[in-house]
Amino acid sequence: MRRRTLCFDAAPSTTYTLLYGDAALHPPVYDYARLFQPSATPALATLGPEQFNPRFIARADERPYTERHPEFLWIGLIAIVAGLGATAVQTIKRQGRE
Repeated sequence: MRRRTLCFDAAPSTTYTLLYGDAALHPPVYDYARLFQPSATPALATLGPEQFNPRFIARADERPYTERHPEFLWIGLIAIVAGLGATAVQTIKRQGRE
């Protein structure tokens, strides 16, 4: 995995939680890169073990119905092709009797 660095102004004796993994969110836009003043003695922190968020609530799936259930599109397509095939067979049989 690529090493990443996270810089922020931390208050002393404060615990922070890093939340990640929500693909629906856009990355934040901050002026921090412009305003950042590097310290001669930066404090380093390490991450603890990864844990599940007990307050996590999954977002509602906002994709169109056909994208959430592509099998219905295939069922409809097969039904239409079968109907057209049956109509073609009946037409050919009628042509043979006349």
